[in-house]
Amino acid sequence: MLQSIIRKPDLEFYWSTRPILATSFFGQIMSYCRFVKIRQYLHFCDNEEYDPETHPNSKLNKIWPVYQKLEEKFKKLYMPERDITIDESSPVQGKASESRSGYVWSTIIYTGKGTLFDNEFKDKPMSSQVVMTLMKPLLDKGYCLITDNFYTFPELAEWLISHSSDT
Repeated sequence: MLQSIIRKPDLEFYWSTRPILATSFFGQIMSYCRFVKIRQYLHFCDNEEYDPETHPNSKLNKIWPVYQKLEEKFKKLYMPERDITIDESSPVQGKASESRSGYVWSTIIYTGKGTLFDNEFKDKPMSSQVVMTLMKPLLDKGYCLITDNFYTFPELAEWLISHSSDT
């Protein structure tokens, strides 16, 4: 997760001791060789059962079972308060979280052209698809959405207003 916050062009740079590149935290946790071995052998799915033709998102096949379980648990274990924030956090395309606590309620992982959105919104701009897909389960329940300018479009505002419980 820290690698998504601290961006470096090559994986081994996270373990560099050169002053211009150094981020000592990574080396304190584990060696680069150990990280590479864990990354090589850590799997959350059975490669023998993987079929790229039928998988819902082949670019995420290695983490799909864990991602699906997290998404399910995020929604099941906690109901967010009224104010919801949607923002873009690399590598996550969109993240719906409760504004006060920061609790992540749902995410969409960006996978390029194959990013999964609700099919109902496939004719909309990508940024609108993100918001519409994330907010769909919360519509007509009195939530207040906060977004930045990346997600702000008149068409999206009209759609959200049409699903407002105040109308």
